[in-house]
Amino acid sequence: MITECIATCWKNTKGMPFILRSLVQGAMVVAPIFLLLLVFPLIEWEINGHLVSHASLWSSSEGVAIASTLALAAAGGWGLAARNSRSRWLLVSLPIVPYIVLALFPGTFSDPVDFADIASAVLTAAVFYCCLFRLRVVRAYLGADGVGT
Repeated sequence: MITECIATCWKNTKGMPFILRSLVQGAMVVAPIFLLLLVFPLIEWEINGHLVSHASLWSSSEGVAIASTLALAAAGGWGLAARNSRSRWLLVSLPIVPYIVLALFPGTFSDPVDFADIASAVLTAAVFYCCLFRLRVVRAYLGADGVGT
């Protein structure tokens, strides 16, 4: 059952435009792997030049911010591969959510979030929105339910 779903989603990506397919397939594979590496203490992480232990990563907000980004990328990629038009919103929110997490829970190792960071995230989200909601080839890939939603 699960392997059939995975195979179907992977086959669905063949109908995507090349650049979108590359990004979605990458999110489908890389984001879950990095999420596992983040959750289990297998490697040490470097944040803004600081070597951070697993415990330090999760005692600050950086672990949650990174995990939210990876989870959104994985869910959005798999959702888009499953032709779920609502999953596009996960990918649109992807650049903004880590800054919301860092604003709510300031991190030990991260630099303070400034206006340029927020503006860059909002601009990136706007580009994602235009590409995922307005491009005809993406809407055609999603079928009738992807048009106008």
